[in-house]
Amino acid sequence: MEMMEMDKRLCIECIKAIERIKFSESIEDENTIGYINDNNRHIKVLYLEDNIGKYIALAFAAVKKDNIQSVSKELSRRIINGRFEVCEDVVILSSIFPILDTQFLYKQIEHALLEIWDMNNIIENAP
Repeated sequence: MEMMEMDKRLCIECIKAIERIKFSESIEDENTIGYINDNNRHIKVLYLEDNIGKYIALAFAAVKKDNIQSVSKELSRRIINGRFEVCEDVVILSSIFPILDTQFLYKQIEHALLEIWDMNNIIENAP
């Protein structure tokens, strides 16, 4: 199968076509292309582009708790590809991956969602 260049519109259409992903298109700014509803949790989907390539980022706002110092250490220690940003009242959990090809997109999104939920579990269950 020939790899094709995926622009923002094609990326949106490809995500919409994945039956197991509940995606709703919502262009809100330069990068936001929509949201995934995963078990009543809403994950922002961003389309990013730089001189190296094109990427999808999934982002979820987790509730910030009083134990943020220990949570941050645990996230830094245990998470390999995920990223997090501590804000005033939430922790933004994100997973960013390069857009490879339409045939890999579902697996990439599925993996990114699992990564976000692993990070969220650390936040929810950290002592």
